[in-house]
Amino acid sequence: MYVHVKDRLMTGRPVILAGSWSTELAAQGVEPAGPLWTSPANLEAPDAVRAAGEAFVRAGAHAVLANTFSTGPLLMHALGRLDDMERMDARAIGLLREAIAVTGEDIALGASFSVHGAVSDDERLGEDLSATELERLFARKAAIFRDHGVDFIYMERVRGLRRGVIATEAAVATGLPVWVELAIQRGPDGGICSAGSCRWQLQDMVSSLMSTGAVACVISSTDPLVVADALQVLRMAWAGYQGVNLVNGEAHIPERGGEDRALWKGAEVSPEEYVIEAGRWRRQKAQIFALTAGLGAAHVAALAQAFGAV
Repeated sequence: MYVHVKDRLMTGRPVILAGSWSTELAAQGVEPAGPLWTSPANLEAPDAVRAAGEAFVRAGAHAVLANTFSTGPLLMHALGRLDDMERMDARAIGLLREAIAVTGEDIALGASFSVHGAVSDDERLGEDLSATELERLFARKAAIFRDHGVDFIYMERVRGLRRGVIATEAAVATGLPVWVELAIQRGPDGGICSAGSCRWQLQDMVSSLMSTGAVACVISSTDPLVVADALQVLRMAWAGYQGVNLVNGEAHIPERGGEDRALWKGAEVSPEEYVIEAGRWRRQKAQIFALTAGLGAAHVAALAQAFGAV
């Protein structure tokens, strides 16, 4: 239930957000593959998806994201599979709701909204679509989450401003709370900028995306030091709820439509190492700790134990 997460945020307590489906599904014997990555499992391996969701909850997460990241609307449009997006996302939400119910815990159920999907490096996706076409496409994705009763929407790994703002506006229009995760890197000048080729300055990304009405901002990077530096910038640019996401491990996703099996390299940062980094980010006033990319239930459990009754 979102009310419990909101209460934690309002009282300054940390919130642990889980959703590394590639990690937990692999632990269930379901390896991510192809451009749709983990999403086919919602239809083809529901028991594994349900078990993975239950693992996140029992590890101590306060909120869990449904397995909806890989069905990015730009990817599904390019593949001509928008109807499958709706079927896969609806099933993902239903399976996570079942997993939460089994535990009896009051957990917030979020939905991951990725503009691109698992092929996030393919910046060509959607370049031929007008602003109006993008608005309709993103609104269709957001409507799935609204209609199936999620507690909040998580804009995962936003990289660009144009499509990122349109997608976030569509999510906000549902009336649900929206959290925005910004994918960042260190630029050639040593500053913090968006991941990818556009290189938007972090402060400009925050200004544009958080003016949509989103309620929380999370910064995401593969480098713990970049995360720490970005938190300093974020505190200057945004007075609302702030968080971090360390992208752990490496993934190679085939081009859309490819038949090659995706390759996944497991976690590089151990749960113990992650707890140390999280402690530093906590001292920098981070409240939301998102574990969605290579940081599975073991990392969630270690962090929950470290935070204890806080």
